Amino acid sequence: MQPDIELISLARQIDPISAKDYAKAKGWSLLSADRSYFLLSHSEYPLRQLKIPKESDSSDFVDALLDAAYRLSDIEKRPIALVLEDLLEPNADIIRHRLVSNATGTGCIPFEESIALMEGAKTALLASACSIIEPQLHHSRLGKQKALQYVKACRFGQTEFGSFILKMICPNSIEDEQQDLTNTNLQPFGRRVTQGVLQSANLLISAIDQDKEEELLRQNESSKILSSNFCKALLQMESSMSDAKIEIMAKWSPRLPVNTQIPTNVTIAKRHFRQIEQIYTSLRNSKDNEDASIYVGTVEELKGDIGVDGLRSGCVVVRIPSDDEIINASMELDSTDYQTAVSAHTSGSETKVKVKGLLKRFARSAKIVDVIEFSVMQ
Repeated sequence: MQPDIELISLARQIDPISAKDYAKAKGWSLLSADRSYFLLSHSEYPLRQLKIPKESDSSDFVDALLDAAYRLSDIEKRPIALVLEDLLEPNADIIRHRLVSNATGTGCIPFEESIALMEGAKTALLASACSIIEPQLHHSRLGKQKALQYVKACRFGQTEFGSFILKMICPNSIEDEQQDLTNTNLQPFGRRVTQGVLQSANLLISAIDQDKEEELLRQNESSKILSSNFCKALLQMESSMSDAKIEIMAKWSPRLPVNTQIPTNVTIAKRHFRQIEQIYTSLRNSKDNEDASIYVGTVEELKGDIGVDGLRSGCVVVRIPSDDEIINASMELDSTDYQTAVSAHTSGSETKVKVKGLLKRFARSAKIVDVIEFSVMQ
């Protein structure tokens, strides 16, 4: 039977050393290596051998590699396409984000939704990496150097058919990390990050399904496995399609032992997002100072009403630059402070105001409460 074009294309991309590493990780041992081939055997299959070509530019490279892949496929009882994918990336975990909806059966989704899914997937990975380095309920900036270095080393793989599937190829280690694959108690950084993504998602969804959100928040106070940043990343992925759900699936690298306590598949349904937003708010605000803080920004909106005293008061929105984002914070002002806000707004966009109060953060908004001071910066 002739292999199809997709299988041939995959085979051409495989590095011979990666194929050999995969086989060794699966229990195959090197028998010999001449100028052209690696010859491997397996104690459980004494009558079978693998012959992996050494040079990818040899004339029979694709045929020989496909022959080895077919043998592995038969032994492992898995489709050959999946075996070829593993041969292609034996030293990486693969995380797939699948958006499932009646409207995505052809594998196509609206452009904006694909961007949101990619950004959310990237942020979830970065949040997990930051939590591995320094567990916190909220990371004020997702800017830790090692986390950024790791995410930079990850890649998006070829889009897969089946609703809409986003594939992230996540290396087990980064360049400056000494990886000891013989120490099963010390997982490399990359594996801990990918496990963190699945573990955090599973903690969230399990708690919501079992109506144990408060218990999750209490336990997380000490463990800090789950961060508000991770919750916000999932909220970024939420689809506008009413029947949509997101599946986060992991395929672990064969070169490392697998922690069976970590799930390989977590499904986030539309109904979960409201509770995820509430958990985000709890985690985000738990790190706020109990004392009022000072914020500097510009007045963007005036939404007050005229009261019985004939004076205008009420909601004002101030745009406040923060370390990792721009905050549009609303606040309730009395008539005196409201007039100050009007003056600042009419003076031009360069006029800044100083606000002293307690900032409360929500997934899609922010609010400053208990305003003690509102004044124009001189």
